[in-house]
Amino acid sequence: CVASVVLCVASVVLGVASVVLVGARVVVVGGSVLDVHLTRDGAVVGSTVPGRVRFQHGGVGRNIAECLGRLRERPLFVSVVGEDAAGREILNALRSTGVDTRGIKVCPGRTTPVVACTFDGSGGLVSGVADTALVESELDGAWVSGFRRDIERAEVLVLEANLSPEALASCFEIAYHAGVSVFFEPVSVTKSARAAPFLQRIAYRSPNEAELGALAAASGRGRPVGGGRPEDAALR
Repeated sequence: CVASVVLCVASVVLGVASVVLVGARVVVVGGSVLDVHLTRDGAVVGSTVPGRVRFQHGGVGRNIAECLGRLRERPLFVSVVGEDAAGREILNALRSTGVDTRGIKVCPGRTTPVVACTFDGSGGLVSGVADTALVESELDGAWVSGFRRDIERAEVLVLEANLSPEALASCFEIAYHAGVSVFFEPVSVTKSARAAPFLQRIAYRSPNEAELGALAAASGRGRPVGGGRPEDAALR
């Protein structure tokens, strides 16, 4: 969960700098999303039904950046939003928590990524639509490279698997040559495999057991020498 990831990142910063000095930096690169949750009371095919609609700011990277801001870490957040009301709300909310939003690209004529999910009365997921193509098309290597100096001066670079392979490659390249520790959040079983080419450059990661197994398989470490579980190989 986000809380455990944030606590881990904060612990890493404390470990690197024994005390968090004024100006110590964490750079987070990841997605910003508007989450729309619809809870329906019953179901009628072809018709609207009573229910409740809730909007909240989301995105793995955005969630981590907000929590770090609330912990007064003043992270730089590198992301993208559309030129719309949702994008403006996300920017203003992050600024109010102490997040440096210089790294958020506002894309003219585009809408902020949205994930809309419908739940039944008991809270079970019925269906969902994820309109998040903006993250992969606009949060690219060129945009990330524009913040090279910030990443090079960071204590920790936090990445998440919603980034495109190109953006991940740019981030890992900058961090590696600057000697900056990387914290990687796998996000899901499918997307965790995106980090496989960079496994040796990840100092810290926060997978669950399924994500760790997928990462081990994708990296070609399906079974450690001497036996054991496939996911154990990703830790070697």
